Amino acid sequence: MDINFITLLFALALAFVFFLSRRRQPTPPGPPGLPLLGNFLDLPKKEAWKTYIEWGKKYNSDFLSMKVPSQRFFILNSSKVYHDLLVKKSTIYSDRSTPMMNMIKRLRD
Repeated sequence: MDINFITLLFALALAFVFFLSRRRQPTPPGPPGLPLLGNFLDLPKKEAWKTYIEWGKKYNSDFLSMKVPSQRFFILNSSKVYHDLLVKKSTIYSDRSTPMMNMIKRLRD
């Protein structure tokens, strides 16, 4: 066998083992996604809030997550969850970017 082929197989096996052994952070429940697309195909086209409420009932949670290709999004389905996360624990999340809020602000201006 060619040494380049053996090296390539070894590198792929090593990358696969590394990928499987990564520790994943626990995330809130949400619809399962596809390997590369994530939940891109699950994104609601109209009345997203209705879809998110249905997901909340399906997964028995007011705090949901979904992944769209490389970005994880969190959905807050109740004012209690919103208050707990963004008011009571605001110091934890205050330094994170808020692209959705920036978008809403731009729409209002």
